[in-house]
Amino acid sequence: MPSEPNQRKAHEQEVVPWLDGSSVKLCPNCAKAFNLTRRKHHCRLCGSILCHDCSVFLDLNVAKSLVDPSIPRTSDQPDQEVTEKTGLRLCEHCFNLIELRRQIQESRNAKTVLVTAYEQMRSLMDQARPAVAMYEKMCQSLFDGESTYGLSDVNAVRGRIGKLAEGVDLLSKQIAALPAEPATRQAKLHAAIRQAAAHFIKEDLLSLRKLPTEAQIEEVRRQRYERAQKQIQIERERMERERDRRGEEGAAGGSRAESSGEVDDDNPILEQMNIIRDYIKEARRELKFEEVAILEANLKELKKEYQLQMLSNKC
Repeated sequence: MPSEPNQRKAHEQEVVPWLDGSSVKLCPNCAKAFNLTRRKHHCRLCGSILCHDCSVFLDLNVAKSLVDPSIPRTSDQPDQEVTEKTGLRLCEHCFNLIELRRQIQESRNAKTVLVTAYEQMRSLMDQARPAVAMYEKMCQSLFDGESTYGLSDVNAVRGRIGKLAEGVDLLSKQIAALPAEPATRQAKLHAAIRQAAAHFIKEDLLSLRKLPTEAQIEEVRRQRYERAQKQIQIERERMERERDRRGEEGAAGGSRAESSGEVDDDNPILEQMNIIRDYIKEARRELKFEEVAILEANLKELKKEYQLQMLSNKC
């Protein structure tokens, strides 16, 4: 639509032909005579004649949204006055037809109780899948003897999965209970949704791996520690053989003398390890277990670096 007033009027007349008002003396709606102060106007939808007082203006954004529902009604505000510049001049009859069309369109676009409940249920399912994956990852970490997660961490994730399962179950029951004629497609749809939800809960949420006990975790971690100590001993022996081969007995003796003292608390690696431990505690409190895993991996690398540093000092 052209923005210039004369061009816009010509454009509107091309879209809807205007009735010839030369013989019309009175406004068809209010029966008042046309004169210099009460001029003749035309409805932009049917082309009939009316006065300004009998005109109703339809917001242009509303008109566009009726033609294309994907266009948002940014200016559709009840408190904002619509004028000839911001709206289409209509007669009362056409305006009522437009209002009826709007109501029908909104009722078609409105979500039913079934759709709303189903979307909520699907949202809970989408939240449950990554939670289950995280639970399995945390369980495996415990069985491997790693200290990245504790039993309390895994139980917290398991409790969240349980709540999600309850939500999915409740919503699917509400859908199954919605009114529908027996043996109709609607009734079959309700039953199918309930059946799919029950299957998802049983197969994906309630079939979680059983957690190890505290005793099992301690035993696995003890074995893991012993293996690590053996590996450190092997590495120490290898470095000692390398030292002997190079004939650095004097330098090695000096290193042993230094290593016999107390642990250096000002070691920057130890400071970094303590900082990361504080971050891990905070992430655990907020149940950010992905962040915990990353921090634990960093801590593990720092521990290896520190152990190698200690080995080099002893040699």
